[in-house]
Amino acid sequence: MTGTYQDGDWIAAQDPGAPPGLLSEIAFRRWDLHPVLEANPALRPELRQWIAQVNPPHLRQYPVAGAQPVGYGGQQPGFPQPVPPLQQAPGYGPGGPAGAYPQAGDAAGAYGPGMAGPAVPRRSGPGPWIAGCGCLALVFVLVLVGFGLGGLNAIFSSGDRQGPPGVAQKPLINGPSASSGAQEQLRAFEAEMAKFDQLAATLKNNPVAPIVADARSLRSLETRAKTPGLSVRSATNLTAEARQLRQKLEQRIAAAKVRRVNASGSLSEGLVDSAGNGFIDIRWDAATACGKAKSKTGQTVGCVKGSDPLTVHLLKESAFSEDWDLRMVVVHELAHVYQRADEWSSPGGESRADRLVARGLFQKSNEKMADCYALTYYNEWSLERNGYRVGYGYVCNASERQAIRSWAAAIKAPMPK
Repeated sequence: MTGTYQDGDWIAAQDPGAPPGLLSEIAFRRWDLHPVLEANPALRPELRQWIAQVNPPHLRQYPVAGAQPVGYGGQQPGFPQPVPPLQQAPGYGPGGPAGAYPQAGDAAGAYGPGMAGPAVPRRSGPGPWIAGCGCLALVFVLVLVGFGLGGLNAIFSSGDRQGPPGVAQKPLINGPSASSGAQEQLRAFEAEMAKFDQLAATLKNNPVAPIVADARSLRSLETRAKTPGLSVRSATNLTAEARQLRQKLEQRIAAAKVRRVNASGSLSEGLVDSAGNGFIDIRWDAATACGKAKSKTGQTVGCVKGSDPLTVHLLKESAFSEDWDLRMVVVHELAHVYQRADEWSSPGGESRADRLVARGLFQKSNEKMADCYALTYYNEWSLERNGYRVGYGYVCNASERQAIRSWAAAIKAPMPK
């Protein structure tokens, strides 16, 4: 990956091609990005009106549109958290899943550096062709002779849910504050969430479960369902959104069953399939999907994009010098997937990985943290071999590797003993 970690929400908020449902979800979670959303010409009128009502411009103390915030903000202190207008989730309707799981080049766009290229079938094989972006540069190092070589125990973190997955939660209908019509819709909402919990239970100990199950939307729904005096319309919207969330999870589980077989027989696909049990996809399209390396002697060989944190983009395998650098790059990119999952599972917005970087570990770099994950995973003490160098030039020390192991254990990420 090239450059520094980027705020995926900020990148999506200003993208005219972002799905309406994603913009609505960002508007609810990230009040600091309301100015950026308002500057997006594709913002739906009803969502624009909602932002103006709940967060008037004259009361804001946020960056102007176009200015990328540093780190993650939150709801404006002291402000209520009303619900934005319901937006249909892209690709899913009340009747069930529609279309395939979003792929690179779809309307979701590219929220990492560069623009997404045309859709590339995952199973075409690796042969001839951050929230952060996740573009890893492979640097060609001059050799001594003077010429260059060419060529979850629980699914989510504690506090996310009020009870174990797969078990219906405590009834939300409490007292006469909601009308009979709203109570009926809340009962339907609870039924949908019970179905969702049963599905989510199959993700136990999967490191990407928070993304697969959309922990952010789940927390939002459960918070809104506890609002006293819900109107019939609000309760109906909750039920519809819960149904969409459950349908999306059903489709992702079905897709993972197909995907977890290494159809191409390649090393890179095998690594990715085993890392997420089929819930992480791989595409050999980094040449078009990822940004260019800043170094004149380097090349971007892989990335993970904010718009689709469950897909690893790589160059074709023939672009790598040997299995060593291919393995290091793949595991580096998988570390970025786990960083994103860590973010999605963190109710407060600051993930475990964020806290490690903020403490000064890995030279305060998410990229170097991903390098450290790969180094620790393979018990390597160098980012260079046979004239090729991968990563960002920092080899982490023993204490940082212990931090990586503890982090991996906490988020259920794979780590050999």
